[in-house]
Amino acid sequence: MSPNPPLSEALAPPRGVTTSQGYDGVAPFPDDGRPAPARGSGERLSVVVTGVIVTLPFVALGLAVWLLWGALIQPSDALLALTGRPTGGAPCPCPN
Repeated sequence: MSPNPPLSEALAPPRGVTTSQGYDGVAPFPDDGRPAPARGSGERLSVVVTGVIVTLPFVALGLAVWLLWGALIQPSDALLALTGRPTGGAPCPCPN
């Protein structure tokens, strides 16, 4: 089994492939004058599903806190959640 190639070699374009403009990895991507290709319906669906998966837990958490405020969630619970420290008693044994 051969060792992994160096990072510069692994990131280089494949042999025989030439790029129209050089890119150093720091500057903005070069504009070749062509518009971006349109997304197909499958790609669009994938982007929408990913967005829902990312945002839905935060929306659900906010809704749960809003509905339970005053009944099961008190200001001390919010303080504990925001600071990550116990609100009273012995100091937190975890490292800071």
